[in-house]
Amino acid sequence: MLHAGEIDVARRLAAGAPDFEPREEQYVLPIIGPSQSGKSIALDHYCETVIENEGHPKGEIPLLQVRISNGSSLKQLQADILGPLVVDENGEVVERELLDVKTQVQFRAKVRRYAKKRSCEVIALDEAQHLITRNAGKTAIAVAESIKLMAIEGAASFIVLGVPETWAIFQANNKQLPLRSRPPIFLNPLDFERPHEAELFAGYVVMLDAKLVEHGITTELSHFDDAALIASFWEVSGGVVGIVSRLVRVAWEYAYSLGISVVPKEFLAEATDNWALELGIARSNPFSDGARSVRIVKEEIGFSVGAIGRAK
Repeated sequence: MLHAGEIDVARRLAAGAPDFEPREEQYVLPIIGPSQSGKSIALDHYCETVIENEGHPKGEIPLLQVRISNGSSLKQLQADILGPLVVDENGEVVERELLDVKTQVQFRAKVRRYAKKRSCEVIALDEAQHLITRNAGKTAIAVAESIKLMAIEGAASFIVLGVPETWAIFQANNKQLPLRSRPPIFLNPLDFERPHEAELFAGYVVMLDAKLVEHGITTELSHFDDAALIASFWEVSGGVVGIVSRLVRVAWEYAYSLGISVVPKEFLAEATDNWALELGIARSNPFSDGARSVRIVKEEIGFSVGAIGRAK
């Protein structure tokens, strides 16, 4: 699971806080995990619960979130990074600041200048795998080189978030980018046979139940803390917490349409039938048929938690 402390470290390194040696060169933090593993949610949560409570003056952007769209290019990445930084007092993008960028050197210089102006400590590139969907090898090298040089020149610390394919960026350019990187965070699916990971998974399910009540979505707990329910959630999701959230949302919609203020087991079963099974996300319905052996489920789905970055 992703802890806010990792982002705090990246920010303090960029700001040259007293407990760290101030440095011109910045670091890159890779956060790699499958779709729905909670990467973007964790980043959004950090901004909502930490940065918004710090009381930064208007115009400061301590953590710039850049969400990469599918098929994006290196040129588009430049615009996506610069766009939020080069705004006027009304929050409008100053187009000339984007249009007069002709070279990589000009781009990096402008990012560094405006990042300083906006007190930007960290630039987070979310869904970074979209940068290498076209001509993957060549593009990965170009992206790796751009991030590496921006970090070396002290523009900001960088967080690179994406699915396992994103790791190609860190393997490109003679693997120079890892030499500027913090220890990577791999948000692998949680293994229900490992006690600590099973505890983390159960904690997420229970927390989700509590959050539904906290935000007024349900009026009372749906008792997701039941061991059989937790095992069923794991079987459907394969240990990917984002799938749990999506499943609960579908089940809640059924309950809400009938005026029911909790999310009962039968609606979780219905959501599994109509959503998870129909879309091929799950291969069984443990909410109606009972949870199966974890080992059987893992063999069926090809469950693997091997670290992406290690040499095989």
